[in-house]
Amino acid sequence: MANSFSTKQPSEAFAVSFDFTARLGAETITSAVISAVDTSTLEDVSATILDVTKQTITGALVYGYTRAGTGGHNYLINCRIVGSLGSLYELEGILPVEETPIDTGEAGTGPCLSDLLAAIQGVIQDPVYNDVVLTDRINDAISAIAGGIRMPDSEVSPPLPDLYKSDTVITTTLAYASLPADYQRNVFNVFDGAWNKINPPRGGGYYSFNLFLKQSSNMSLAETGSVYRVCVKGRKLYYQGIPAAPANIGIHYYRKPTPLTLGTDEPDCLPEHLQKKLIKHYVCKEIFGESIEDGQDNSGIGTKYHTGKFFEAMADLIDFIGIDSEPQYYGSGGFEDRGACDG
Repeated sequence: MANSFSTKQPSEAFAVSFDFTARLGAETITSAVISAVDTSTLEDVSATILDVTKQTITGALVYGYTRAGTGGHNYLINCRIVGSLGSLYELEGILPVEETPIDTGEAGTGPCLSDLLAAIQGVIQDPVYNDVVLTDRINDAISAIAGGIRMPDSEVSPPLPDLYKSDTVITTTLAYASLPADYQRNVFNVFDGAWNKINPPRGGGYYSFNLFLKQSSNMSLAETGSVYRVCVKGRKLYYQGIPAAPANIGIHYYRKPTPLTLGTDEPDCLPEHLQKKLIKHYVCKEIFGESIEDGQDNSGIGTKYHTGKFFEAMADLIDFIGIDSEPQYYGSGGFEDRGACDG
């Protein structure tokens, strides 16, 4: 079984040693080769993790120089030597890499990525779903919840308040411009450079594209002048008229969540007391549903259980964040959102 080296931060660089005293006897070390493998992906990462120019041999000790690495990953460092009589020996050790968060005086109380991985692995218990695979699933879960979950009553869950953001869209010579790269859903306020509100189509909202077309004086959307009406379609903001020179249009919207990458990362948008329930049950219902319980001979008990628990947690989430009064959201009798979840 491999020994463990001291935990390293990604920014740190230092030597690790391999002691072959007990193996060599009267021999000396003729040559040594050190390699590194990411235990999550089984990929050879020697060129990234090791600096061979700083590798040294001192008596029966070989010193390898480590650097870089990704937080939350473990690296198997292997050292193979050739003795002076032709003997071959090797030693290895695990190098954990973990980012130590900067102390801001406000320690997080929610589960971090490592906690979420452990909770899900405890249920799945399948080596196919390693940390890399499950991290992707966890980020998919957070993104789906933030984008809006279709609840059993067919309504869509509301935006998460912590993802609120304001930004600027700059008009082009066309009738539309791209929304910010981090836009996910629900543009709910638009204003010009003088902070005057730009209205959506009459009788609709900012996602009522057909009304926008009908109320435009030029159906080809070629009307020039100052922007007087806007509409969101897909990932673009449409407007009429089209300014002769680029103009700033301010928008309020809900952004995409920040992906979790390091073991110490915590979800930046979900209430701490619901994070583990929401993410664990979402990931487990997806995995059980698509593979583990696939087939006519399986009853799907795991899928049903985790699906039920996920929607219970979603109901708690909706109760916790409340229902905004304008625009209308979940349970209001009609949707205005039409962000990532809606077409």
